[in-house]
Amino acid sequence: MTVTVDVDIAGIGKDTVTLGGDVAVHRSSSLGDAGRSMKGVLVGASLRGKSEVFGDVYAVQSPQKLSVSEYDHSLESGRPAPYKGSFDIYGWFYLPKFNRMFYTTEPVRVTGYASAIPPVGQTASASDKEVPLRDFGPDGQDVGTVTNAKAQIHSVVPIDVFLK
Repeated sequence: MTVTVDVDIAGIGKDTVTLGGDVAVHRSSSLGDAGRSMKGVLVGASLRGKSEVFGDVYAVQSPQKLSVSEYDHSLESGRPAPYKGSFDIYGWFYLPKFNRMFYTTEPVRVTGYASAIPPVGQTASASDKEVPLRDFGPDGQDVGTVTNAKAQIHSVVPIDVFLK
């Protein structure tokens, strides 16, 4: 998966960062009327990127809060693809250059349309809503924001293939 986010951190700066890496999602079987929906949970993510402002950036899925997804099929006219979905992502970010770690206090919601489930090759975008970043330091203060997240799913590897 590739994720691009705008990050603004007080005292450090602001930049658009592209992170790439692996994610693991536990998906349900088809649900609902005629199996036209799917729910999932992000069970792991390890993304890496580099920024002119922040240096190396590492991001992982929060081990404390679930990041859930849902896709539904509809024949509603005017849709670019038959499935509409969303993912609410809680993330942790580490900036080694500053020896600082941050986490999102709310989920970053990305939404998009998919022509198939799983939504391989599809792109999802977030609203312009600013999601607060909180410092893991002793003060635990809100120190910045994440906005304009965009994600793309590149491929799918079944778990049995991944474990070989």
